[in-house]
Amino acid sequence: MRYDGPGPKAPATAQVDYLEMESFLDQYGRASVLGVIDDEKLQTEEPDEDIVDDAVQENARAVEIENEVNARKHALGAHYPFDLDATGDNLEYQTATTPAQNTYVACLICAFLRVHGTRGWDKDLRHLELRFTKRVFQTVGTLVLAAQAGRGAISLGWPRLVNEPIIAALKRGWQRGSTIEPHETPTWLAPPADKDGGIDVIGWSDWPYGSQIAESIILGQLASGMNWEGKSVRDFIDTFRQSYVRTWPENRTMATVIPFRRTNGPKAASLDIRHGAVFDRLSLPTKVAEAEALAAQGRVFDEIENVDSIRQWVDDYRTAVLAL
Repeated sequence: MRYDGPGPKAPATAQVDYLEMESFLDQYGRASVLGVIDDEKLQTEEPDEDIVDDAVQENARAVEIENEVNARKHALGAHYPFDLDATGDNLEYQTATTPAQNTYVACLICAFLRVHGTRGWDKDLRHLELRFTKRVFQTVGTLVLAAQAGRGAISLGWPRLVNEPIIAALKRGWQRGSTIEPHETPTWLAPPADKDGGIDVIGWSDWPYGSQIAESIILGQLASGMNWEGKSVRDFIDTFRQSYVRTWPENRTMATVIPFRRTNGPKAASLDIRHGAVFDRLSLPTKVAEAEALAAQGRVFDEIENVDSIRQWVDDYRTAVLAL
């Protein structure tokens, strides 16, 4: 199965996403940069126009693609499992072997099918889409906020693995040092059918010397859909507190975790104000690696036991797509 390209005059970010997907699915792990540029030219030229290579335009497009690949390499270092070959003519997939690299690939797949894939998720792959959004991305987001906070995190997004009530999850966090003390039972303000209170992950830092509270609390929203810009944890904080929390520190921050390559341009500043920190595909893998390092130091947080599910999902997706 071969996905369609992102279309004529697509930005370099979209072209590189497509090349990454092509090389990931290719049996030799390669995708032709010049092939993608030629496909784009065929789509933009008039039917009666002579198809003549425009060396200047082609070279400029190749430079844009190379610059975008280099930007990803610079952001991710060893966590980026792709690279241009020595000629610059092909993008090569260097099989992902670490949770961080597989995080990149998993988020690439989701983002590509949401943003660029003409077909979207094939109906035969619907179960993999649900598995990503309901479980794999919850694992990624929890590890990311555990790493960002530096000490611990609880996973609240529904469905939780053991279907525990929100209060039970908050109590577990309280016992681990979150300094968020929950009510014994939800208050009358809690919506009757509430599953996660609109907050998917809570992370917390160490306690400063002599302090009785965590230095910072992060309230996180995980958004794997294209409407992420309108989904901020800010909208749920007051109701969540009134429904489930007896006391919590005032030193709270917000975060949104997305699988996309963030390209908001002029909107970035206003989105940062609304969302707090925004972790995108160029920052998630590094945070997953940091979470692994924290766990190796003995820090306890949710979802670390599921880190291999990221690799399993990537492998299952590739197998399923190639079988179509």
